[in-house]
Amino acid sequence: MTVSDNVVIGAGNWLSDQTATGQVSGRATGWLAGAGIAVSGTPRIGFVQEGAPNASLRITSNYLANMRGLGILVSAARDVEVSRNTIVDANAVPFLKDFEAKYCGPLAHGFRPDGSDQPWCLAKTAAKGALMVTQARHVTLTGNTLLGTSEGVFIDPASTR
Repeated sequence: MTVSDNVVIGAGNWLSDQTATGQVSGRATGWLAGAGIAVSGTPRIGFVQEGAPNASLRITSNYLANMRGLGILVSAARDVEVSRNTIVDANAVPFLKDFEAKYCGPLAHGFRPDGSDQPWCLAKTAAKGALMVTQARHVTLTGNTLLGTSEGVFIDPASTR
């Protein structure tokens, strides 16, 4: 499968970090805000699928800007080429204070369709960077331009080979 020559601007901007009373909900931080382009798999247990069931993918020559969540997420995948993409100002939604320590790793809550157990962390680590690779095998990153994001590329060393 090839995903190429797309323009994605402002994906996830309809999501809110606050409840009707103005309390921070955590709903749109990290994982729920989503990615402009996402390769993923979430089984019934609600976490990113292990074992890389998605394969033989090319994500090339796309333009993504003003993303609340990740620009590109590659997870639960193998044999993936991510090349010549431009990502500007991605992962703009800040996490709740101490999000990763409180909600990820052994304390992680997987996605719940009924909305319970929020905020969710769908993996062992919080969503990071403009381009994130987790639970993946044989991913090639070449010629991507990442602007305006504090951490451009994040490769989860615990789950990616």
